[in-house]
Amino acid sequence: MSHTTHIFFHVVLFGLWLGPYAALLVLIARLRLIGDQPQAVETLLKSVRLIERVPRTAFILMLPMGLQLSHNLGYIAFSAGNTVGVWIVALVWLAIDWRGARQSFGPAAQAARVVFRVLASGFGAVVGGAGLLSLVTGGPIALPWLAGKFTLFGLALVIMILIDLAVAQFYPRQQGKEAKAGVPSDPAVISRVAGQAGTGIVALLVVLVAAAWMGVVKPFS
Repeated sequence: MSHTTHIFFHVVLFGLWLGPYAALLVLIARLRLIGDQPQAVETLLKSVRLIERVPRTAFILMLPMGLQLSHNLGYIAFSAGNTVGVWIVALVWLAIDWRGARQSFGPAAQAARVVFRVLASGFGAVVGGAGLLSLVTGGPIALPWLAGKFTLFGLALVIMILIDLAVAQFYPRQQGKEAKAGVPSDPAVISRVAGQAGTGIVALLVVLVAAAWMGVVKPFS
């Protein structure tokens, strides 16, 4: 893959990470207004569940893409073995995530969310930790603006986990083989959960915009 093509796909994935969260924010704000209309709530929640898949997919693919791009630009040292390993982890993670997405409830969906939270926590600790360590000591990432961007991405992963914990409350749990998907019926619960998810999304959008600004402006260099 040429460098120009690599940058193009990196930008596209970033847009697919940021954009759908803005759409989710609009839908969740709408949920708070129609919490006493069960049919309308169910329709909106179906849209939330569908749109939620897009930024998660983009995020998972951005992890190896971003690390590889930083290596190509000479910002960080990343061996061929590490590159292959990260891509394998990302693709397996993506397969598990989409396997769970085939159900809005049930063991597979719940397991996929647990996998997402565990791996996001791990990547967040590694990426954010490397950024913070570099800001303090000057290494392993020599460029301060890139270290800051890594730190923001680590923070973004933490926020994504918090959003997932909130949105998961819109997903019914399976109770036996004959269980069917339902939706929350208490307007107070819908409003509370929507408020939690909306706050997380706003925080995430701010962090992602700040990270994009750092990547374009490259301050502190």
